[in-house]
Amino acid sequence: MERPIADLIERRVAGDDDRQRVGRLIAASRAGNTSKAYRGRIRDYDRWCQSRGLDIDKCLTDEHLSAYIAERHAAGMRAKTLVTAVAALRFACKNSGLPNPGGHLTISTLNGAKRIDASRSKPPPPALRRDQVEKVLQKIDAHVANARAGTAEEVMGFRDAAMIALGSDCMLRVSELAAVDVEHLRVEDDGSGRLHVLSSKTDQTGKGDVLYVPPPTVQRLLDWFAAGDVLEGPVCRGIDRHGNVRLSRLHPRYVNRNIKRRCEQAGFPGITCHALRRGMAESLSQSGANTTDIMRAGRWRSSEMPLRYTRGIAAGEGAVARFWQKRLDGSDDDPVEVER
Repeated sequence: MERPIADLIERRVAGDDDRQRVGRLIAASRAGNTSKAYRGRIRDYDRWCQSRGLDIDKCLTDEHLSAYIAERHAAGMRAKTLVTAVAALRFACKNSGLPNPGGHLTISTLNGAKRIDASRSKPPPPALRRDQVEKVLQKIDAHVANARAGTAEEVMGFRDAAMIALGSDCMLRVSELAAVDVEHLRVEDDGSGRLHVLSSKTDQTGKGDVLYVPPPTVQRLLDWFAAGDVLEGPVCRGIDRHGNVRLSRLHPRYVNRNIKRRCEQAGFPGITCHALRRGMAESLSQSGANTTDIMRAGRWRSSEMPLRYTRGIAAGEGAVARFWQKRLDGSDDDPVEVER
């Protein structure tokens, strides 16, 4: 059998030094996590083709891609992952001069997988609204107050409180939170701050954005900087068991782990940085912010996710909710009779 798809793509893109440089820039046109996911899906498709003894020239067809989707979905792979696989193959083939393997059969098969997964959908993941975040911060403050000065427990408390407050108020994705440096924060005369986000999932070219940081959260950051002697570099960094603050940046996985642990201690299990982001969207909606305001604050390109995150709030403020609130408040002259 000829070389697998991933090798063919590499050969087509990286023939000489110039093409190699072009290939690296093409790979960099997608976010790091996206590129990693694409490579994993292409490797999986390679393995599937090899298991069937397929020649490389016969792998990139609508028929074979739809068969791959059907087999992998039957084996338990979710439609969301299969969407990534199709996108990865299209991206790689487009940039390698190869034909697009996805056609009508692929689209129809993928839509079927989506419908089946939707029928098995679970309740949405938890969200932590801003008032609930305050309870978590109060719990951390209590731990800090009872800890000995300079110990790991005290220093970690200052760090985790600053991370959670900043992640919530700025609606940061975990990758964005982990990437924040001291130099990205500017403190204004009124005690508020401005956070410069260099790049994000929806800002691949690094245009950047400036976010508002409320005074209480600025103070938590300053407390953390003082406790950890942090003058420059990463805001989210490791701390050893002796309370010594490391210079290296915390991986997003460990940022999420610390957030989850602190929220569990306060009685909110299953919380991650994404739950802070979703919860702040709900809190903004409750405060009267419209969808455009929430999109701007969360740096979403479309209204799909803000509307999904705030649909519970919208239901509680909709026409039916207002109708029944009047009935229950006794402000309607024509009360509903309840059959007994």
